[in-house]
Amino acid sequence: MTSVPARAWPAPSRGTPDEDVEWQGFELPGLVRIRLVGADRGQTAVVAGQLGLEPRPLSGDADITIRFVERLSLAEPVRYVGLDAGYAGDAFLVLRGRHKQRARVQVPLDAVGGACEITCERGVSAVPLLLAIVNLTVLGKGSLPVHGSAFRHRGRGVLVTGWAKGGKTEALLGFAAHGAEYVGDEWIYLDADRMRGIPEPIRLWDWHLQQMPSCWGKLPRSRRASLLALRRSSALLSWVGILGRRAARWTDRAVALLDSQRYAHVSPRDLFGAACGGEAPIDQVFLMTTRAGGPVTVGPADPDEVADRMAISIEEERAPLVSFYRRFRFAFPDRRNPLLERAAEIERERLRQFLRGKECGVVSHAYPPSISDIYAALRPVVEREGHVRPEPHWSTHTR
Repeated sequence: MTSVPARAWPAPSRGTPDEDVEWQGFELPGLVRIRLVGADRGQTAVVAGQLGLEPRPLSGDADITIRFVERLSLAEPVRYVGLDAGYAGDAFLVLRGRHKQRARVQVPLDAVGGACEITCERGVSAVPLLLAIVNLTVLGKGSLPVHGSAFRHRGRGVLVTGWAKGGKTEALLGFAAHGAEYVGDEWIYLDADRMRGIPEPIRLWDWHLQQMPSCWGKLPRSRRASLLALRRSSALLSWVGILGRRAARWTDRAVALLDSQRYAHVSPRDLFGAACGGEAPIDQVFLMTTRAGGPVTVGPADPDEVADRMAISIEEERAPLVSFYRRFRFAFPDRRNPLLERAAEIERERLRQFLRGKECGVVSHAYPPSISDIYAALRPVVEREGHVRPEPHWSTHTR
């Protein structure tokens, strides 16, 4: 998930939870409860930014406990598994956090997916693997996290999924600009007939903003200024690069670095206002695919094929967690996590079950995608009334 700026969250409770004692934490309603222990306001804001949720008082049991300490208490010196993981006694440590920054976080990878406790030394810029652990916990409870975007348009719930950079957010933005209600972006949580999201910040790239000028004014003035500076610097370096092959060698790298920073995080409330819903029915599912060029096309797809492709996409998103799990198994060959090892199989079976009988389609478009073209191609399909048997080609749109 994307991060949000730190805010002055209330200090969390540090008591031991029971049925009557309140504690500070986060809740994905009906899915996962996360308790903070020993967190100050800054650390609470870090976790809030990762989850896109505001902390609130809760009581009862937590699924995930995140404890902040000054220094981990380890039984012996750390032995390393690569450069970003290690172990000491029975403790497994993640030693690199976001953007490869140093961290010391104890993560019991044989317990994640069930009730578990993550212990962080203070100063971490983010809790490593947090979203992947949340998603595995959701999977263990019978629901299903999928990588996608979701919205409700004229009463119909639409799930858009696919590989990273496949056009999911662009479809959401296109329909939201025409009155659709936001459900979620990045991670959507499915049950048999419903889907829900959380209001995590949406990453808008500069080319999104150029296609949708109405979003520009919703950015903080300081971020607008920095994006303009990055845009002008990138254009200047690109111009310098055409002067000669030698100059192009370093200008191409510099332009790529600048372009990787040309984005802004915007909360759904700021972007869509009151049109933010928590859940919707699963009426239609679209698999987004990209190609080198050509018009946007929309056609029918077999639900089982869509489910199988979605399962591979989810597995790819879990790759960092699996990589650390392999290092955990190297450190502790006799300790396993059956849920994590079977996650891909469970996801595929559950996707096939949840999508059975749903109207599914595949969208093919050029990259980078045109938000207006994706909307124009999908609109007649989404706005059809009832479950209509699709024609060989539902829709084709080009400018």
